[in-house]
Amino acid sequence: MFRVALLVVALLGLNIGTSFSAAATETDCYTGDNAKLTNPEHWNVGYRACTQLIESKTGKARATAYSARSAWLRRLKQYDEALADTRRAIAIDPANVEFYDAQADIHLDNGNLDGASDSYERAIRTDRNYAPAYVGRGDVARRKGDLERARASYNAALATTPTRVNDTTGLQQWAHRAAADRLKALDEKK
Repeated sequence: MFRVALLVVALLGLNIGTSFSAAATETDCYTGDNAKLTNPEHWNVGYRACTQLIESKTGKARATAYSARSAWLRRLKQYDEALADTRRAIAIDPANVEFYDAQADIHLDNGNLDGASDSYERAIRTDRNYAPAYVGRGDVARRKGDLERARASYNAALATTPTRVNDTTGLQQWAHRAAADRLKALDEKK
């Protein structure tokens, strides 16, 4: 859940525009408030706020709104719709690594390990220093029972160097800690 919250906060850091007339509604779409993110009663509010933003935004700001709405749809377990929104976001802004990462997380939640793996690989190809994608790829490998690939992915996450572009919210730092914790857990199983 912490990773989801960080992704939503990361989306806040992107150029989301300021022309939307109701700042509270925009805040509902892009909230980093953990109480709202974990409260099922707020999920439809966030979804509706993002839908309004999508209608009012263009370009990368619209892509960001699609991705934020996909996060609400993910919480609502509407995986097909969430994936459709990540595809829309990627079509608008294919250089945004977080969109591929969000897509992979949706696949993972839905039990589609191959889809998750493909999306994490696309994230890695988009930004080789984006540690969360390596952690996700390692999680997929671990679930598939490929512990050596999991270990290699977690080590790759630790080898990344955060940049200003890919660590505006501490997501890289989270990924480094998560990779180290997962490696330790794998070593304890030996």
